[in-house]
Amino acid sequence: MVGQRLKRLRQLRGWSQRQALERVRRPRGGTYSQGFLSRVEKGYASAPLYAYVHLATAFEVEPGRLMGSDETQKPITEAEMTMVRVLRKLGISPDAALARLARAD
Repeated sequence: MVGQRLKRLRQLRGWSQRQALERVRRPRGGTYSQGFLSRVEKGYASAPLYAYVHLATAFEVEPGRLMGSDETQKPITEAEMTMVRVLRKLGISPDAALARLARAD
């Protein structure tokens, strides 16, 4: 299940496995192998929890969304992802952004 989600996220971004792995760093340096990601995406291998956290960070999703139950999975539009990226760059949490918008009346 997690592997399928990773593959879908990667494909939505138009990344090859290699391009995706360029964004992920191992805890002690270096990158994961393309074979590793391939096995995880196909469900042939399980990664340690920290690897899933690093992958989620690279794909700009919360780890719980990546590893959570199917009920937590909702489609994310490109516009929503753009807004999340901008908020992260500005250092604004989503709830703070909504509060600011609510006061803008």
